[in-house]
Amino acid sequence: MIKVYRKISGVETELCSISERNATYKTAIMGTHEVRVPVITDSVLPVEEGDYIKLGSVNYTLNRDAEYTIESDVKYSYELVFEHPSYTLLNKLLANRITGLTTFTLTGKLVDFVQLIVWCVNESVDNPTGVDVGWSIGYIEDSGYKNITFQDINCYDALKLLAQEYGMEFYFVNDGKRINFVERIENTTEYVFEQGSGKGLYRIGQQPVDKEDTVTRLYVRGGNQNIPPEYADEEGYLKLPENYLEDFSEHSKVVEKKKKFEEEFPHFEGSAATVSGDNNKILTCPQIDFDLSAIAVGENARINFLTGDLQGNSFEFAWNNSSKQITLIEKTDDTALPDADGEKPAIPNSTKKAKVGDEFNFTGVLMPESYVTASIDRLRVKGAKYLSFYSKKRIKFTLAIDHRYLRNKPDLNAGDVVVISIPQKAFYQAIRITELEKNLHTGAITAIVSNYLEDNWEKYSEYQANLVKNYIISLQENIEIIDGVMYRDRGPWSADTAELKPYLNTSKIVDDAWNLGCRWRCLNNRTLEEPKWTSLDWQMIEGRSDARMEFDSSAGYAFVRGSVETDITPIVFIGNTNVSADIVEEQWNWTRESGDPVSDAIWNAQHSGQRVLPLSNEDMGTQWSKTNPVRFTCTATYPASVINQISSYIEV
Repeated sequence: MIKVYRKISGVETELCSISERNATYKTAIMGTHEVRVPVITDSVLPVEEGDYIKLGSVNYTLNRDAEYTIESDVKYSYELVFEHPSYTLLNKLLANRITGLTTFTLTGKLVDFVQLIVWCVNESVDNPTGVDVGWSIGYIEDSGYKNITFQDINCYDALKLLAQEYGMEFYFVNDGKRINFVERIENTTEYVFEQGSGKGLYRIGQQPVDKEDTVTRLYVRGGNQNIPPEYADEEGYLKLPENYLEDFSEHSKVVEKKKKFEEEFPHFEGSAATVSGDNNKILTCPQIDFDLSAIAVGENARINFLTGDLQGNSFEFAWNNSSKQITLIEKTDDTALPDADGEKPAIPNSTKKAKVGDEFNFTGVLMPESYVTASIDRLRVKGAKYLSFYSKKRIKFTLAIDHRYLRNKPDLNAGDVVVISIPQKAFYQAIRITELEKNLHTGAITAIVSNYLEDNWEKYSEYQANLVKNYIISLQENIEIIDGVMYRDRGPWSADTAELKPYLNTSKIVDDAWNLGCRWRCLNNRTLEEPKWTSLDWQMIEGRSDARMEFDSSAGYAFVRGSVETDITPIVFIGNTNVSADIVEEQWNWTRESGDPVSDAIWNAQHSGQRVLPLSNEDMGTQWSKTNPVRFTCTATYPASVINQISSYIEV
């Protein structure tokens, strides 16, 4: 049963209990986060908007009146939706902390914007219009500065906008009100799922992630600031010297697209080394290695503050190249509230001025060639990363997970990275769970996972994806990664397995199987041939230690001088299996030790490349006697390998 609570006079009070039989918990990365409870009762449920249930340490709230259908006097059908605390962020518009406006532009790091969101949501003395309490900032990945415009959006949509702008992902912890931003929401697990009994999946289905065409030719453009004309396209945007990038690794046809990375333009970022003058309007920066007056475009040159009290403000300035000195020209503070006369203060002033360490950049200039070249290099990297994602097949899988497979194992969550195995398609990849739905009563789970460990190209490089994939795989038994190739020990070979889940040899996966007591490596992708020494589709790479050689003599084993005539046949066993027939004639060799090294060498040369040894008086040598027996040693080399040789001898 699921308990429903209500705050009555500030005290948490248990209201009623409802059946969890059909209750489902739905969650998605930066998306749905709710508990749906369809329930049928014989009387009216005493629930109302604001009531909540508990799932772990998080309260899920009924934010709207319950949907219901009265089917009879004793049958009431309800559809209750209890929502995560993050849904509260939908109720509050993001506003500028100074002006109160909901359409505004600010410059800052990611953490600066998250702080603003938390301030907006929390009701406090300096923010009486807040809609909730208890919101806080958790871990926020460090970021660069961005100039972002917000236009009448709520705080939840603001989080999504920040995720898009910074290529990050957000999630909530503790009571659901602590905001975290990371480059990638993921938790590496040891799970490997495959369709089949005892392998974790009832069903698996494949779909495209989106409807966008695969791109094979990308025209890459940057921003349109600080760019000398010779490096710009016809619209003034930074372009690559080669104009476009191509990737035909998965598709042969040409599909073109243009992508602008407007945040990438030639720029210098420095910080104030000293400040002086009235309201610190004079600052120096020895880092500047060019003459600003020489690269300024008319009167358009501006210094833009990225941190400090002047953050988000741009100033005209005077420049002294010899001393690397910048003098700010006073301006109206557009970010401040007007006074009683409708006037806004001028800056810099006594309370809002530059300080040592404040960071800034310049616009309205044509940057020197070295800065342009560096910007082009960064642009090329961004374009290549974008193309590497969109040139590939972007697929996702829907998994119907056998919840019994998960018994006594850690729970699955959105963001977990698991390995999906589809032997029929030679597919074996580590993939992230992006959506999860779980029946709270039965434990039945449906999950959606996206391919390449990325559903947005900005978030993760293929190199990082491979690292995570290889780490997960390294936790599995019978699997190892060598130079990017996965070698799998598939266990005992069987004809049924070869037919239904073929043995593979591809550029990414190579399978081994055991047969006749030995380990064999697949040489021919999807072969149906049984691994043995005469097979061309398998190579033996590991033999058994219980291999032995025995001898059969057609005339027994006791001989006297002048009456030796017999055929000695060596027989090689692995376990109880006679494998002699699989060893070709050329791989049997005999040597003799009679006490006469010279004649033995001649005899040895005459008896290589044969299995059966016809033994006669002439083979016994001149020194053979009862006290000086002759030793005949046979060596057999297993076909397709020099790893396994077996030798034994018989003394006559």
